[in-house]
Amino acid sequence: MPTIAPGLRLHDRFVLIERIGVGGMSQVWRATDEVLGRPVAVKMLSAELAADPALREATWQEARAAAQLTHPHLTRLYDYGEAPLPGGARAPYLVMELVEGRSLADQLAGGALDWREAARVGAQVAGALAAAHQAGVVHHDVKPGNVVLTAEGAKVLDFGIAALVGAADREMLVGTPTYAAPERLRRAPAHPAHDVYSLGVLLHECLTGHPPARMVSWADAADAHQRRSVGSPALAAHDLPPGVIALVTSCLSPDPARRPAAYQVAGELATAAGVPDPTTAVPGGQPTIATPLRYAVGSAAPPPRTPPDQTRIEHQPAARAVHNRTWLVLASVVVGALVLGLTLALANAALQGTDPSADGAAAPDVDTATGSPMTPPAQTEPPAQPQPGPLGHAEQTVTDLRRLIVEALDSGRIDGDAADDLWDELDDLHKEVEKDRAPGERLQKVREAAEDMLEEIEDLLDDGEIPPDFAEELRELLRPLLPGADS
Repeated sequence: MPTIAPGLRLHDRFVLIERIGVGGMSQVWRATDEVLGRPVAVKMLSAELAADPALREATWQEARAAAQLTHPHLTRLYDYGEAPLPGGARAPYLVMELVEGRSLADQLAGGALDWREAARVGAQVAGALAAAHQAGVVHHDVKPGNVVLTAEGAKVLDFGIAALVGAADREMLVGTPTYAAPERLRRAPAHPAHDVYSLGVLLHECLTGHPPARMVSWADAADAHQRRSVGSPALAAHDLPPGVIALVTSCLSPDPARRPAAYQVAGELATAAGVPDPTTAVPGGQPTIATPLRYAVGSAAPPPRTPPDQTRIEHQPAARAVHNRTWLVLASVVVGALVLGLTLALANAALQGTDPSADGAAAPDVDTATGSPMTPPAQTEPPAQPQPGPLGHAEQTVTDLRRLIVEALDSGRIDGDAADDLWDELDDLHKEVEKDRAPGERLQKVREAAEDMLEEIEDLLDDGEIPPDFAEELRELLRPLLPGADS
C-alpha cells in the first residue's frame, strides 16, 4: 500500500512536513513549496479512493471552482496535480494557502467580542461572502468554526457544501442547523440571502456571546422557525449602536427579500467600526447566476456512474463531519474540510448522474508543477440507467419522504421529537438504498429498512405522536419499497 509520510515529494516541488488534518477520504498536510519557497497546505485524496473516477473528477472540479474565488478574506487555491505515489498509485491533490490563526469559534468560547471588533470581523466575513456571491457561489455553512482570525484579518474557509446560485438544494439537508436560514428547510433554491441569514446568526453570537437559538438537529431548527423563536435577536440588553442592532435584525429576517445583500452588510459594519470597506473591489447589485444551476459548485460533465459490480464510496452527510479545533492548526484542518466537504458534495452530484451536455467543457488548465495540460479523468462509459423494479425510484421515494416530514414540521402537524424518530429510520433506509450490493441482497436490505420505518410509523400513530392522515401519507410513499410490492 502506498505510503504518504513526511518527506514525500510531489512533482519534485511540494514536500510534505507534517499531517495536520485527516478525514474519511483525505489527508491535509503542512508542506513546503520548494520552487517559491513558501509554506502551503496540501490535501490528498487517499490512495484507496483515488482509483474512483467520480472522486478524482470531483477533486478536479473543486479545484476549478475554488480557483474562481479571489478575495483577501477567502482562502486561496494555488495548484492541482495528480501525484505518483510509491507502489504505483496516483492520488489527486490540491495545494492551498496555509492559513494559521485561531478560529472565531474558539475566540467566542471566551465570551462576546467588543462590538467594534465584532463589526470589523463581520465586515470582513461579509466582504468575502459578497465576492463569492458575485461569482455565483453560495457558501451554505457560514459559522464561527469556518472563520479563522489571522494577522491579516478574518478568513472564510470551507466551501465544502457550497452551491451555485439558483441550484436546487440537496436531497439531504447538510450544514449546521443553528446557522441555517429557515427557507433552507423548505428546500428553497440556493440564494445569497441564505448566507446573509447565517451571517446574522454569527454577528449575534459575536455581539452577545451566543446565537439567537441553538439547534442540535434539523428537527430542532424546523420547530424553532415554526414558532418564530429565532428571528428576533435579544440585542437590546447590550450596549450596542442602534444601527448595528437594526442591521443584525434585518439579516435575521424570516423573509429572505428583507435581508440586505452581503456587500451592504460589509459596508455598514465597516463604517460603524471605522475600518476600510472590504468590498471596494466587489461590484454591487445582483449576484452572477451561473447555468445550468443544478448541482454544487464546479459541476460539469460527470464521470460514468460506478458499475454495479464495483464498490462505490458511501458518502456521509457533511453536517456530521467532526472538526479539529486545535488553536494553531485549526485553520489548516478546516482548509482540509473545504476539500473533503466539497469533494463529497460533488461526488454525490456526479454519482446521481447528470446530462453530460448540461455544461460546456472548459479548456484544460496547465499543471504548473509539470507544464503539462491538466485534464480530468477520462470518461469512457455512458451513465448507468436507473435500476428497474422497486428500487428504480428508491432515491426519489427517500426524497419525497424527507420533504413530507419537513412540510409536516413546518405546518405544525408533528413535533420535533416525532420528526427525529422518523428521520432516524429514514436515514437508515437511505443508507441501504445507497449501498452497492448484489441486486437481490440490496432489495432485501432496503425492504427490511422500509419495514422498520413502517413499524416506527405505526408506533408513533399508536402513541398519538402523529395524526392518522400523516401516517397514511407516509405509508403510501413507503409502500413500493415494502415486501410484497411488485418487482
